[in-house]
Amino acid sequence: MNSISLRVIACVAALLGSPLDSARADPQVKELAVLKGPVGDVWQLAFSPDGTKIVACAWRGLGGISVWDLATKKRSAEFTRHRSTEHAVAFSPDGKVVASCTALSGEFIRIWDPETGREVTKFKDEEGSTRLAFSPDGKTLVAGDFMSEDLRRWDTDGWKRLPDLPGHKGGVWSIAFSRDGSKMAVGTESGDIRLWDTKTGKATATLVGHTDIVRTLAFSENGKELFSTGSDQTIRRWDIATEKARVVSIKHPAGFLGMAFNPSRTLLATGDNKHMVTLWDTTTGKKLATLEGHSDWVRAVAFSPDGKTLASGGRRKDGAQEIRLWRIEENGR
Repeated sequence: MNSISLRVIACVAALLGSPLDSARADPQVKELAVLKGPVGDVWQLAFSPDGTKIVACAWRGLGGISVWDLATKKRSAEFTRHRSTEHAVAFSPDGKVVASCTALSGEFIRIWDPETGREVTKFKDEEGSTRLAFSPDGKTLVAGDFMSEDLRRWDTDGWKRLPDLPGHKGGVWSIAFSRDGSKMAVGTESGDIRLWDTKTGKATATLVGHTDIVRTLAFSENGKELFSTGSDQTIRRWDIATEKARVVSIKHPAGFLGMAFNPSRTLLATGDNKHMVTLWDTTTGKKLATLEGHSDWVRAVAFSPDGKTLASGGRRKDGAQEIRLWRIEENGR
């Protein structure tokens, strides 16, 4: 397919207390493939750690959960045993299993083999969950939901439940671990971000600034900074030591549904209810590119581990799931 012509639009806001970076080159984007799945909206996407697979879960319909092989562009496994269609999924750090959950209380968290679609095990999740994340060492699985102020944890060696982490102000909307696994950040419905020491299980700070749901979180490589995006349409870059943030406004009239940082944290991808995917510079708030092609809302976006592939998911006009894959190159890389 032909490379997409990027429409660069004037910067919509400035980084508070920091000059704009006008020297940055716009990314080059090429659409790689369009994957068509079963009936339903794509609610969440996640790449495998090696970037060779992607898992997608449906929000409406009975599309369930599918794994795609990105070399063949074909579905390699499916698993659909949850009784609710509101799911979340996460690859383990070694890529050997996929965890899935549902918002329905009294259901199970299920562990799957992504190669075969076989259920490896399941365990009770009385509260129901809408967010899942593995710790970087793969030893802990954490889960939260939009309604509960507690974060639930399981030891992956035997899937024994560990003590909950309580005290979040509002339901849990986002979870992120630092690269070394020593810190965990939890974003809430209220806009607060709670930081945890994963070794002690103790809360270390609450970052206050967002005025609405914290949708996306990502630590810097050295773990000293935290990036966050919110429904208040801001990106915030937090200095964890001082608990202060610099703010980039990315106001967008169509609003935001899905959000994802690339691994370098220099780009943010968003999906909206106007069928668009937008790339933003996280330093300046500058809109770098608008990617067109979806025919319905774009609820899910995800970057590959190397940051060079972006996946965006929504629904086609015929009701089928649709995943578009894009090649992203920054500054000629």
